[in-house]
Amino acid sequence: MSNLPSEPIRVFISLSVEFSSLIIASRENYTKYNKLIVFQLKPMLDNTSLKKSISPKPLQSFRIVTYNIAHGRARSFHQLFLSKNRIEKNCSEIANFLKTTEADLIFLQEIDFNAYWTKNLNHTEIINKIACFPFAHNGVHNQSNLLGNLNYGNAILSKHEMHDYFHHTFEKKMLGSKGFQKAVIHWQNKNISVINTHLHPFSNKKREAQLNKLGEILSNTPKPYLLGGDFNMSIDNSLLQKFIREYKLSSPTQTSHTYQYWYWKKQLDFIFGSDDFLWQNAEVINTDLSDHFPLIQDFKFK
Repeated sequence: MSNLPSEPIRVFISLSVEFSSLIIASRENYTKYNKLIVFQLKPMLDNTSLKKSISPKPLQSFRIVTYNIAHGRARSFHQLFLSKNRIEKNCSEIANFLKTTEADLIFLQEIDFNAYWTKNLNHTEIINKIACFPFAHNGVHNQSNLLGNLNYGNAILSKHEMHDYFHHTFEKKMLGSKGFQKAVIHWQNKNISVINTHLHPFSNKKREAQLNKLGEILSNTPKPYLLGGDFNMSIDNSLLQKFIREYKLSSPTQTSHTYQYWYWKKQLDFIFGSDDFLWQNAEVINTDLSDHFPLIQDFKFK
């Protein structure tokens, strides 16, 4: 007989933990979160119109996409309340979108590998069955089985072979653990180190410690390198500005917001790099496939 709590109890406990986090965050920074609402349900956008909105990839350029896919819940309140079929369909929609981007490299965050709240589906498998990237790595940052399996984190999908791969969890917790993945790819006769990260959503103190860890990695990483993902802070945050200056990161011209919840709009997702790149097109695609919008960036070597 299973020792796990019944499904209603698991739902209650899981939501209580998440709402407690929001309450703590609101005390820490009330003005940022006081406009959160409970439901934000919208219809999916047609992939045909999405494809038309994506700029053509320039010749001889490299395209990277970073995208927080919100556990496959799209714009629904919480993934717990979605059916297995709905989650599979949402992941399939994400996969179809990613395929249209013509990306060389995809950074994904909040992707589930075996989590009871998304019916223990492996999102990477669902997405890549359609998107067909030949190389993929999962970074399982949250591993918990107190309420049932809760295994999720980041994923990298690549058209180019990856080697020297590893991933790191910043702080292991029952819920909400974040981390980064690092790999090396080969493009145009050069090795490029690529880092996909997801930082703490509420605490500047925790984000500072996480940026320090990323700084240690960059200090021991030969150029060229790319760093992207969900930083959970805006570009004018003093911590992020200090990090950019200290490690002499270059970045494309900042685009529109990549996150929207009700009236709160921010660019939380970024792509940075060493000074080896000439940044080209940068665009954010307005979709209803997540509460984040995908950031697409093209570049070539200088």
